[in-house]
Amino acid sequence: MEGWRRSLADLSYLPHTDVYEFGVYTGASLNWINESLTHAGKSFRKIFGFDSFCGLPPETEEERVLSTLLGEDFQWRAGDFSSQEHFNTNNIEETMQSVRDFVEPNLSKQTTLELIPGFFSDSLTDDIVEKYDMKPACYVDLDADL
Repeated sequence: MEGWRRSLADLSYLPHTDVYEFGVYTGASLNWINESLTHAGKSFRKIFGFDSFCGLPPETEEERVLSTLLGEDFQWRAGDFSSQEHFNTNNIEETMQSVRDFVEPNLSKQTTLELIPGFFSDSLTDDIVEKYDMKPACYVDLDADL
């Protein structure tokens, strides 16, 4: 494992906790996190992946234009990091299945993958903890690019 993910083995850890990743894209980070924790002998109940699965939101283009007007360099555009484009799928359900197909074979039998589609402003609702039976986090990964 490379870089900061090696430090996952040093986490203070309680069993029966969950992993949360914000910004799934292809699922590669989900696999790296799972591999790092598993290699360190740490088990977790569920791994949650939050993503729009259709790339960065339209507001990204407004930010890019404003940054350009201010003479700043802004590299991203609306739609960048689209999982749907990466997997060449036609809808979010197919895209999420492609991510599942890539990640689930690497998970232990006691760990389940839960993918939650949508932009964070829409998917992080007041009822989400109960709806998805979320437990305290043993690790949270924020890779949202904005």
